[in-house]
Amino acid sequence: EASGRSGDVRVETGDLEMCDGGQIANVTTGSGDSGNVIVSASGKIAMEGSAASGLPSLIRADTFNASGDAGNVTVNAGELVLTDGAFIISATSSFDTNFPSGNGGDVSVHAEGDAVFSGVNSRGMTIEVGSGIHTLSLSSGAGKSGDTGSINLTAQNLTLRNGANISSGGNSPAGRGDINISVRDTMTVSGDSAQTELLEPGVYQLWWMTVFSTELYDKSVSGVYIRSGNRTELSDRTGNIRIRADRLLLSDGGTISTATGGGGDAGNIDLQVIGLEMEAGAVISSR
Repeated sequence: EASGRSGDVRVETGDLEMCDGGQIANVTTGSGDSGNVIVSASGKIAMEGSAASGLPSLIRADTFNASGDAGNVTVNAGELVLTDGAFIISATSSFDTNFPSGNGGDVSVHAEGDAVFSGVNSRGMTIEVGSGIHTLSLSSGAGKSGDTGSINLTAQNLTLRNGANISSGGNSPAGRGDINISVRDTMTVSGDSAQTELLEPGVYQLWWMTVFSTELYDKSVSGVYIRSGNRTELSDRTGNIRIRADRLLLSDGGTISTATGGGGDAGNIDLQVIGLEMEAGAVISSR
């Protein structure tokens, strides 16, 4: 079992395309910390789809049933497109009392132009089902996870559609990270995954269903979420959502939400926009 810190992973390129479960990853399963992941593309980063196993295309830094801290993820691109369940994540997880995990890392994403996140993993849930950016702290049974990292995103325009989302949270009683979004022009959030026809689950989906609830296995509403599923009174307060944009458009159920399962307080939502439009079941809530 490794006890030292893993090295950083750094990628510099013009354009970057990842599909069918391709990964840039820094993962620790021992007692050491995960290193950072830094990806820089002067042009376009496009990530889409999943492998037959169900594992989506990913940029990730995480600890899996390990006691170390997860690394930070930094992505810089001219344009960023994530589709069909591809996502960027830093996560920490624990499924055993022998491995109380460390803290999750932060995810920082900068798109000089547009960022477009669309759709979900066609084979169902693995950590998350929707395309997007996530920080996560998970525990199962007696396992205990550390704090969740924060998400920082800047772009010219940002689109979340057909179930894509930006989320921070999990089901452990630890603290949650903040989500900070700065969009120079328009942020659009719309739709859900109801029209997506799922394929047969892969091995990762089958594992997920044996460890966690299947309640959200194939459901995803486009939005920005901070959520805690932990109901204990010892749960910490969830993080805050801050959004800066010229225009914010929410439609077809598009959601901005902080929520707690009953333990701890839900975080604040701070919107600083010049124009706000809400249509067709759009939701902004803290509960």
